[in-house]
Amino acid sequence: MKARSPHVLMASAGMFGVMLACRATFAQTPDAPPANAPAAARPLPPQVVLGRRVEALRRAIPVAPMVVIVTSGPDYAAAIARWTPQARFPILIDDGTARCREDIARFVRAFEPLAVVRWAPPEDDRPAWPADRAGRARVVEAAAWKAWGCTSVEESLGAWARAGFVPFGVVVASGDDPAWTAALALAAGRAQPFVWLPHSPGRVRDPLADNDFAAFDQRIQQTLESLSIPGGWKRTGDSIEAVTLCLNIGGRLGSANGPLALTDRLGRNSDLSRFAWSGLIFGNEAQAAYRAMCPLFLQSRSAWLFDGYRSGFAPPFALKEGADVLTQLGFTVAADLPPAGGLEHWRQRCRFGVSADFIEVNTSGHPEWFDLSPGRAAWNDVPPLHRPALVYFVHSFSAQRPDDEETIAGAFLARGAYAYYGSIDEPMLGAFTPGPAAAGRTLAGAPFAPSVRHEDKKAWKLQMLGDPLITIGDAARRLDAPIDPPGARPLDESMRRSLQARDLEAAAIDLILLGRDEDAARLAAAALDEDESTVTGPMARACLGAVFRRGDAALFVRVFARLDEGDRRDWEVRDMLWSVARPILFATSDERLVAWLRLSIRPANAADDVQALAPAVRRVFGDGAVRSMAASIIDQVHDDGQKKIIRQMMGGR
Repeated sequence: MKARSPHVLMASAGMFGVMLACRATFAQTPDAPPANAPAAARPLPPQVVLGRRVEALRRAIPVAPMVVIVTSGPDYAAAIARWTPQARFPILIDDGTARCREDIARFVRAFEPLAVVRWAPPEDDRPAWPADRAGRARVVEAAAWKAWGCTSVEESLGAWARAGFVPFGVVVASGDDPAWTAALALAAGRAQPFVWLPHSPGRVRDPLADNDFAAFDQRIQQTLESLSIPGGWKRTGDSIEAVTLCLNIGGRLGSANGPLALTDRLGRNSDLSRFAWSGLIFGNEAQAAYRAMCPLFLQSRSAWLFDGYRSGFAPPFALKEGADVLTQLGFTVAADLPPAGGLEHWRQRCRFGVSADFIEVNTSGHPEWFDLSPGRAAWNDVPPLHRPALVYFVHSFSAQRPDDEETIAGAFLARGAYAYYGSIDEPMLGAFTPGPAAAGRTLAGAPFAPSVRHEDKKAWKLQMLGDPLITIGDAARRLDAPIDPPGARPLDESMRRSLQARDLEAAAIDLILLGRDEDAARLAAAALDEDESTVTGPMARACLGAVFRRGDAALFVRVFARLDEGDRRDWEVRDMLWSVARPILFATSDERLVAWLRLSIRPANAADDVQALAPAVRRVFGDGAVRSMAASIIDQVHDDGQKKIIRQMMGGR
């Protein structure tokens, strides 16, 4: 790896020289021409101007072709402090869980770095991590401004002004809330000042009291006023156009018309006119970091569109036009369109997961299930994502409880989505922007959040979960080689050492984090062939996702057999098992597989699972086993329709 110290890069000529070529775009929007001016002289819509400002900054700063993995929040802050205007690189947190490592692997597969390294700051350069909220906020701010060669927000604003750059948003955080990791990334990465709240983390699924909202909304507007941003902030089309909440906070507000989405109420003046587009990033430190790094460093190039509406229903929402536009613009598009919009089509597409950067679905239903044409899917049917994805879900209630993994939005976020736009309640279909129109706006240059919002509407029920400034454009310029921060340990070297030491679990984890699924699957297959006992439960869990993505059903079953019992009960593992096994149930006589599936029947899919499994259970274990299977699950089922089907299989009514 070629060594290029960040400190050497800092010394290169002109701290903001890389930004000067974009000066005209960074500057605030010019005054509008007279109403009778020719169309060519009229200003672009504020949403497109905002997108161009965001894109100009993103592309102005070169990216080092590497991914840095740290193990703690303080180390993450220290790593971001090593960014410079001449080079930045993605940083993710490994908290030791399988799901966290799957997120890192998703990112690596999409980013395609030349190197993946583990890193911790040298002891003499490790900042103290304060125990108090205010102290942590100071450390986080210091890391953000250091990434710009500055020591304070005032110094940063001055330096940006001299370069002709006016900030286009602010990030909102609390020193007590683990989502500060997203705030730091988006402040440093997008040159946005902080707004700090005295907030303790809560649950996004809960309502937010009116007085709590009023207090923090006032705090945000007071901070915006105190920053004295040139061009102002009180209307769209001025300088400040985005507010990103990086908090675990109640996502619903009360109103006479039912709950309102926090992110559609925020960013409005006292007369409820909009002055900014808002988004919400929540989660623990690792999750929030992932959800911020994805929009900073990844660009959508592939799409999956699934139209679950029947033919002829709501023509403006028909996704064929959107698929055609995306294809013409160079996207790789997978489209399931009427009449191929039923449950079986969904499951065929998702059997071994989905690889797409952008996902759009038309459907209807509730937080835990969605209707297709024909058939009803449950949250368990949300597929594992091979790559980080932006999801637009046209459906009532899907985002009502996004921090609950047993809901649609929660499942998408748990399985790799970094942003999600959906409804917290019944908004009526007209509240959504039709998918083809939203895609067209985004591809015209507007960020995602303004693209999906109706600008002539009052605050309503659609929630933007994620960075509101996600844009689609060309990749930022990459440096020719990774930089080499002191203390970095390349993952490929540790993987080779683990293989030499026959530490197969450690080697498998490193292969997954390196994005080398095929090699991880081969390692598992070779170890099983040589001596099954060498594939421990933790190693099997590490390799299971790679084998699933490979699409090898036989190897998946062999690896599943080596899992610890606790991992077999994990809902994501159960869902992968069902996705792999369902198409082969009509023929299998594998007693172990049938027994595992009997123990893995999912309450949300209970009737469907029992019906699919019954012939195999009858063939392998007899009629009595079918009745016993149905009886063992019925008390866990809450849906009356499913209960009726299961009772019939038990011989009752």
